[in-house]
Amino acid sequence: MKQYKKRAVNANQKPLSKTAFFVVAIVAALLLPTHIPQTVLAQRDYGHYGGVIPMNRLIGGTITNETHFIEYTFGGQSGQEIFITLQAAGYGNLDPYLKLRGPDGTTLDTDNDGWTGRNSRIETTLSQDGAYTVTATRYGGYDGLSTGNFLLWVTDSHPCVAYYGVFSPNQYIIGAISDEYYGVEHTFSGRAGEEVTITMKKFKGNLDPYLKLRGPDGTTLDTDNDGWTGRNSRIEITLPQDGAYTIHATRYKGYNGTTSGQYILRIQSDTHPTGGVLHPNQIIRGYIGKDLNSITYSFDYTGALDRGVNVTVRTQFSRQYPDLDLYDSNNNPLDIFICASTRSAILACTQMPQTGKYYIRVKVSRKGYYTITLRHPAYAR
Repeated sequence: MKQYKKRAVNANQKPLSKTAFFVVAIVAALLLPTHIPQTVLAQRDYGHYGGVIPMNRLIGGTITNETHFIEYTFGGQSGQEIFITLQAAGYGNLDPYLKLRGPDGTTLDTDNDGWTGRNSRIETTLSQDGAYTVTATRYGGYDGLSTGNFLLWVTDSHPCVAYYGVFSPNQYIIGAISDEYYGVEHTFSGRAGEEVTITMKKFKGNLDPYLKLRGPDGTTLDTDNDGWTGRNSRIEITLPQDGAYTIHATRYKGYNGTTSGQYILRIQSDTHPTGGVLHPNQIIRGYIGKDLNSITYSFDYTGALDRGVNVTVRTQFSRQYPDLDLYDSNNNPLDIFICASTRSAILACTQMPQTGKYYIRVKVSRKGYYTITLRHPAYAR
């Protein structure tokens, strides 16, 4: 049976208001089954749940008027010192706001503008063992006016090196370097004889990028500082063997460096397609021009089928009118819930037919840059 895309419209086929969309999203989330792990028992609104965060894992996401908060959980121990940062990244005017709740649901701390710029930071010592909840939102919450991408980080040791996850070649990923995490590591799968070019370019701030590449055995294969345009970095290499390679994105002088800011990292390889594989909780930047009216990404869905996925596209400029489509591995369109505005689009599929490969097609009405984030509520790894 052919399935059609469902959009967020009312009985008159007009787009839902902000309030109506929020009510529909909450009702849909509450109708989902509630057999969820004990560590996240309090999280039954999958539409606003981001998953469990491992320590030192950098998490990317997007706040919109329709999804004005996302909650994550982590396991903590009594006496453990915890540091949490939330910063605006990518596109938008987000004014980040952080909240931390204890295992019993009590609010332990909040922060607005307590870090660099308008970013937020919480430092606390946990009082008991259990599952803690971090809420990434904006100043003003539901009534707030700011929207955009963010980077969230939870750690029990600082400053240190953060891990951002697996990275797909021919994608542009947005990350950040700060005095809290002076290095960020990305991994990618390479093959012997494959020629790759890795670039790290300053996006915002005064960052002086520095690149390091390690092979599957941990050996440093190459480093670069200022080897590209301006003070940006670039590594060109023929990979010596099959396996998982690690990119260490940092700043000049690393731990002792003084620069900070956002960067755009890319691995260029002719053996991988444009678009590539989306991994959860990363900010991926794309571009659609006059000769390319859509870009298709793939992702692998694992875990419980009732968790679903959320995909958010945020464009650089207003009136780019982004749109999203979801297909299964046989290229059949799936029944999805879409809410779109002049510069953002949210795709929600609350029940996946099966595990395996899926495809997301991004379209915009005007050429320009955009960011895309995939949120798989089953996990944040």
